[in-house]
Amino acid sequence: ASWTFALNANIVQPVDVDAALVLDRSGSMAEMVGSRSKSEACITAGRLFAQLIRPDVQDRLCTVKYNNVINVLQGMTLVTSANQPGIVSQINSTELAPADSTSIAGGVMVALNELATPRSTPSAALNKMMLVLTDGKDNTAYLNPGDGQYYSLLGGQEHDPNNWFNLVNTNAINPPADIKIYAVGLGKSDEIDTGRLDVLAQTTGAYSGLVNQDLTGEHYFDLEKYFTQVYMDAVDLAVISDPVATIHGGETHRIPFEVLRGDVGGLVVVYDKLGAGRLPYYLETPLGEIIDVTSLPTGFQIRHGITETARFTEFRNPAGEVNRYAGTWNLVVMHQGRLCRDDKKYFTTHYTHATHDQYTSNFGFVSGDCFAYSDPVDYGFSIGVGSNLRMQAYVTPGIVKIGEPIHLTAAIAEAGLPSIDCNVTVTARTPGGAVSHLTLYDDGFHVDGEPDDGEYANDFTATNESGGYEFLFRATGYSRDGEPIIREALRSKYVEGIVPITPPANRTDDDRCCLFIKRLVMIGLVLLVIIILLLLRG
Repeated sequence: ASWTFALNANIVQPVDVDAALVLDRSGSMAEMVGSRSKSEACITAGRLFAQLIRPDVQDRLCTVKYNNVINVLQGMTLVTSANQPGIVSQINSTELAPADSTSIAGGVMVALNELATPRSTPSAALNKMMLVLTDGKDNTAYLNPGDGQYYSLLGGQEHDPNNWFNLVNTNAINPPADIKIYAVGLGKSDEIDTGRLDVLAQTTGAYSGLVNQDLTGEHYFDLEKYFTQVYMDAVDLAVISDPVATIHGGETHRIPFEVLRGDVGGLVVVYDKLGAGRLPYYLETPLGEIIDVTSLPTGFQIRHGITETARFTEFRNPAGEVNRYAGTWNLVVMHQGRLCRDDKKYFTTHYTHATHDQYTSNFGFVSGDCFAYSDPVDYGFSIGVGSNLRMQAYVTPGIVKIGEPIHLTAAIAEAGLPSIDCNVTVTARTPGGAVSHLTLYDDGFHVDGEPDDGEYANDFTATNESGGYEFLFRATGYSRDGEPIIREALRSKYVEGIVPITPPANRTDDDRCCLFIKRLVMIGLVLLVIIILLLLRG
């Protein structure tokens, strides 16, 4: 017997994004983290994020710079191919010149005001998010002109922005429920407000990260990678992989990744060291079709972009041609005995095979910019896909103290249905750099819900030091069509030590004593300078 069913379907448009970049320009951002300053790393990562934002759809972006003074660098605006280069170029060393103290809360609140800017056309689906970068502590209260009240990340007493030696009572930031606030600390965890940023991010359903190493060797691209991961999360891309590799002269690397039958497209980002030159790359589909800046198979749609430290290719699969895109793709990176420079071209292009009017052929390399180079080259890459098979990674919300476990959970689902029989592991890195590995289980015995419900969990118990812990989640398994899958996610968690994350409602006498001593030291320094000047005159 046979039956005929009438099926109806609606095309679901990509979710729109309202994004805010909040970038630190306090004095300590001038410090070096390897071959770059913190400020230089902030600029290159910020430019990459602004370049990744999709133009000519309905995505909007604003940028805010802050120290103890908050300024809107770019108000909330609809991103287009025409204005995107200007938005990217505003993130520069002049606008983000390091100086003065830090009011993270001020940067966050001004960005929240920008995110409240109404849209001219309502969105059917909208993700609103903020990405905050800092290298310090929220040590200066923000006086909100809207209500005349002082604010800090979690409330308590903070330094008066008009007289840093005075303390003022502050209110905690209360972000709207529809905004996710991601945060990243750049530098040593004990010098950054990692704990309070962690609480703020998890309260909004997002996560925080910590780049706790010098940006050298395998960690050179850590900040750009974190900004890329947040972008992928904002546009609902599932992260497949984001490692670092070394390629020798004459070698070709083929990095495989899977695109499933239900995937609509993907994003590949290749990271290049600042000023060191670039390696050519291309994408190869399961049928061997080549996607690069000079070749595009019929039916695919492509967007390319480039910044000082990254290039990317975003692709959309041809509708109804599953046999052409479902299966194993390859990112192919070649070291042909030369590198090329192209640091002055920042643009984004759209291209479909049917229309060539928007195609830009000079992306990547110009022959005159290349030079012989046979030594090994480090590069990084991130790969994400627009997939209905997603992994959501979570760590214990709220405050965790030394000796308390951190509960790790990975929820894996395909089209809303649980994915079972996956192998889920976590690589953990402690504040001291020790690395360990943990398996998550979906058996009902590890605080993971019911058995075989797609929720994998376990406790990380080695929390014997305070600071930021890093967790790399990795899931492998098969889709419902039997296709192999890999999903990755990076999360972090701050473990509280002697110093509490939440500031006290009233500072102690010891705190006031410290402020008094600081006053005396400042007065002494001023008097010393005056005496030296008088002696020089004499």
